[in-house]
Amino acid sequence: MDLHNFEYLVTIEKYGSLSEAADHLYVSQPALSKALNKIEQSLGFEIFRRKKSGLEPTPQGLIYLRACDRILQAKKDMMLELLSQEVMAVPAAQLRIGLNNREAASDLIHILEKKQPLKSEQPQFVLSAQISPVKIDC
Repeated sequence: MDLHNFEYLVTIEKYGSLSEAADHLYVSQPALSKALNKIEQSLGFEIFRRKKSGLEPTPQGLIYLRACDRILQAKKDMMLELLSQEVMAVPAAQLRIGLNNREAASDLIHILEKKQPLKSEQPQFVLSAQISPVKIDC
């Protein structure tokens, strides 16, 4: 199981719909459905109960989804810590980050908001993020 699968599952839970989740993940709905079925088969239980109103986590699914959340948050925290260490070691630098989806942009904005003191500590440091075609300068 890779982190993409965790992101898929958490996004499906967030939107309660394969088609909406697929739109936000920039994958096709059939591909996301196939991935979900493959994940559920490998685990041996359903993560989501299919209903007319959308997808609803099963009790086992909720436990698994909370674990996915913790793992993804640990990844974000690790990346933030690594970025902080790298930034503090560089006297003057420019970092450009390219993103390929809105979820990543949301995560990055959250990280950048936590790092606003960085600007006062390293005023010569330029950090920018780009989601085609939107550009975010910090």
